[in-house]
Amino acid sequence: MDPLLWLLWPAPIRRAVRAARTAEALYRPKPFRRRYVRFVPDPVPGGIADFDADLGASGRPRPTLHKPAGARSAGKCTAPSRARQRHKGPYLHWDGETLVAGDARGRVRVVPLADDDHPDGVAELVWLTPQDRLLHLDRDGYLLARSPLGLHAQPGNLAQLAAAAGLTFNVYALSHWAETRTEQAALLFPRRWPRLRRLRKRLVRR
Repeated sequence: MDPLLWLLWPAPIRRAVRAARTAEALYRPKPFRRRYVRFVPDPVPGGIADFDADLGASGRPRPTLHKPAGARSAGKCTAPSRARQRHKGPYLHWDGETLVAGDARGRVRVVPLADDDHPDGVAELVWLTPQDRLLHLDRDGYLLARSPLGLHAQPGNLAQLAAAAGLTFNVYALSHWAETRTEQAALLFPRRWPRLRRLRKRLVRR
């Protein structure tokens, strides 16, 4: 559907449509085929009663781990705990003021965090299992970025880093099947359409 046409729908209806599609992908995942074999994926852990349509960008299941955001800490924290010192593999590092992400090639970038001056920055970190992939989300639960593959961190370590940086942290268990997991993650944590992002920024400036 064209983004502008989608915007003509009332916001509650758009929200209900997104949540319904997300819940169906989680609890009634579509069968798929590999060559001549038909597979029927299991639903995510829990049940439809665990699904909260009001959370995130399009509803959320119950997380396996949840840590709410708090005040930012002046202390330092790295995930995985020693990756930055060893210069091996991707890592995230909080130095007391700034969150940076490093990749396996040694490249480092600043992760912009949400605040009053930067409402579109990162406000939440989400760890997805069994893929073991870290997502960076904005305040509304939309996907901003993914940490590089190979971030060999433990949820507890990531929760400590998120707490130090003043970010919400959640862990979600999705399907073991890549085909199903990709659809579930895309519906749970969608990106904003570029045209909608520009429109939203204009509205914020007014």
